[in-house]
Amino acid sequence: MVLGFLAAAYLDEKSMQAGTDQPPRILTITLRVMAGLLLLTILAVKFYPGTIGSHVKNRFGEDDITLDLNGWGNFSEEFRSWVHAEEKAGRIPANLPLVTHKWFPGAHVDYYVAMPMTRPMIGVGLLRDLHQYAWLNGIRPELKPGESALCIVPSNYPVILDECYYRYFTSIDQLKVFYSYRSGRMARYFTVYQLNGYKANDEVHQGVLGRRSK
Repeated sequence: MVLGFLAAAYLDEKSMQAGTDQPPRILTITLRVMAGLLLLTILAVKFYPGTIGSHVKNRFGEDDITLDLNGWGNFSEEFRSWVHAEEKAGRIPANLPLVTHKWFPGAHVDYYVAMPMTRPMIGVGLLRDLHQYAWLNGIRPELKPGESALCIVPSNYPVILDECYYRYFTSIDQLKVFYSYRSGRMARYFTVYQLNGYKANDEVHQGVLGRRSK
């Protein structure tokens, strides 16, 4: 930010010395390049066919940063409709919270999925991975021992269930896979799991930050 002000002052001085109020040519070129890059980014996010990331099945879309801004709204609607249908049919318990072991993409799932459904997103795992969710746990409904929760794993941010969730839950059931497409080609998929029998043995729930005020 400070360097930006210095650069602006320098260019202003150059313009005054040249006796013109026109911006320097290098500034005009820079603005045009930036505008072009911004346009290319928007086009890639919205219209690139499929993914520019990995095409390996268990990490499809990995390293494609454009997916952070694409497909979440559609997935949220599909997930919400599916959950309500499953609950109504009695195939899953009603009003299960969502859990995440990492702040990202947990924050995306929280914003696009959990919040619109008024479901709490609860951090389960290590403080270094959860960041702010270690504090948010203190103001959100508590996940109690023995309870179940839902977990959403985007394929472009794959996880090893044994390391991230099996140590904290007694069993895990894969419930549904949602496929996300861009311009007619698959960009990634979202896998939904039901985590059963919470053990309350993770770091943020055993540590000081995970304890609620008495």
